[in-house]
Amino acid sequence: MLLDVNEGSHVGHVLTWALASTVLLIFFFSFQKQIVSPNLPWVGGEKSSIAKIFANIKSTFRTKGNFEAAWNKFIQFNRACIVPSLFGEYVMLPVSYVPWVLAQPEKILSVLASRNERLSVKYTILDVDIQVRPLHVQVIVKDLKTKLPFLAPVMLDEIASAFDDLWGLDSDDWRYVPVEETLRQVVARVSNRVFVGLPLCRNKDYNHNVGAFAKDIPRTGMLIRCMPRWLRPILGNVVTIPNRYHFHHAQKYIAPTMKAKLAEWMELKQRGKEALAERYESSNDFLDWFVHSIKSRDPTNRETTRLLCLRLFILNLASIHTSTLSGTSFFFDLYSRPNTDQNLATLRAEACSILRYKPSGDSGKWSLITPTASTLPNMPHLDSAFRESLRLSSIVTLALSRTVTQPGGVTIPVPEKSSSSSSKEQQHPIHLPQGTRVGVAAFLAHHNPSNYPSPSTYQPFRFISPSPSPSTEPQPQSLPSPPSSSSPSPVPDPKEASATPATTASASSLSSTHYLTFGLGKHACPGRYFAVLLEKLIAAYVLVNYEVEMLEQKPESRWVGEVVLPMRGKGLKVRRRKVAAMA
Repeated sequence: MLLDVNEGSHVGHVLTWALASTVLLIFFFSFQKQIVSPNLPWVGGEKSSIAKIFANIKSTFRTKGNFEAAWNKFIQFNRACIVPSLFGEYVMLPVSYVPWVLAQPEKILSVLASRNERLSVKYTILDVDIQVRPLHVQVIVKDLKTKLPFLAPVMLDEIASAFDDLWGLDSDDWRYVPVEETLRQVVARVSNRVFVGLPLCRNKDYNHNVGAFAKDIPRTGMLIRCMPRWLRPILGNVVTIPNRYHFHHAQKYIAPTMKAKLAEWMELKQRGKEALAERYESSNDFLDWFVHSIKSRDPTNRETTRLLCLRLFILNLASIHTSTLSGTSFFFDLYSRPNTDQNLATLRAEACSILRYKPSGDSGKWSLITPTASTLPNMPHLDSAFRESLRLSSIVTLALSRTVTQPGGVTIPVPEKSSSSSSKEQQHPIHLPQGTRVGVAAFLAHHNPSNYPSPSTYQPFRFISPSPSPSTEPQPQSLPSPPSSSSPSPVPDPKEASATPATTASASSLSSTHYLTFGLGKHACPGRYFAVLLEKLIAAYVLVNYEVEMLEQKPESRWVGEVVLPMRGKGLKVRRRKVAAMA
């Protein structure tokens, strides 16, 4: 007898919950290495080992409460503390420790080890060489960043095509659109318009599998992190079957092109450096830069077609996953009260000055005048609006995540006293054993009323400066000194600011000790300039071309561990404007 569809679905849910419960029970009964640091207090005051294990499990549902407790008892007094987590407790540091964290070499505090553990890369990304030799990052840092002014018109063309398809052209009737679902498709198309070009960027099956692979990595990585280490080699390759499935189906579309690009590069290499320079230095094809940049840094000749495809899909992970979540929160911030119609009118006027339309023949239709690199300005109001959304609704709650890798551990120095300190100020150095995870409380810095007045309110023009300077970061209103006198001034790296391409509107891309969405220092997010430009172009297109019905209240975000995500399944009512912006 065939199984009824509904019954089969129910059985599937039961089996899923049974597996999850089993994993959690095994996790609970397995011996977990705990942080041993007598000078550090626990959030919640747990004393016994069994109480700490229970606290780690319960933290799944009370992460935000733990952050608030950490602020009330420790962080605001410039004290570090231990915070429980399902994936093992970690040390939360106040922002005054940022200079010390950034000064530590990789062999003491490792970014790579923290990232590898967070994503369980040994199993999820299908080839550990991706993280051991992250050659693809240089393509973003060097090539993509410098080409952004010239890529912006191409990105905007794909944004227009994607929204016209997904949000429609009906200017009479309102239409409900699920924001996260449609934005994921828009971001996938625009990112791949840059990465692989037309027509592949509009191939639904390719985008589906690339996007699914991007979601598989954090999902399966989170599940593997819940497992005790002795169980991971047994189940790690089982739970990542979806990763391999989606990679295989996406690879078949791009592998022939990648193979041809690789063969061409190898042939040109035989001719010498002059032939390589002549072919690639003037190219505007991302795959050309991609292959040339990676192969030029591959003296052992280990880069195969498969590995190059995998690196390309890892870039999609960074682009699609994070940009979709940030963009969804941005739209909910823009189109929810207490944001005002007047603020939206200001933003739309700025967008209309950039995106304009002209009559298309005698058909009565209008066509977009695609701006060029020289005519696309910084969009300061949109930049401030997006920066404010990243502050208020950032998915990042713990920044500058590091893992102690030095065999003997590391000792954190005592911070200097400041006038804002209380009697609760720590007086003893803090020793952290090898394997300890540390991070800076970004969520608390972003919601500190001393840094940002009315921190829980979306104020889109919070970062507008009367006279912005291209070499400095627009500062939030009434930005005070950090809690400790030893903390640095919240001024971004001048080198980073001056290197920002004009069309990326640098303010949203820069970081400071009070603004840590993109990290800080040499390990700051390498794709932040691309991400910011993408989000602002998307918002500009929507502001110009669509009416959006305001929500009386923003959908509440959900906490998943230390990540804050927009509420899934929520949407907006939209309709096409009859006339957008005439030239």
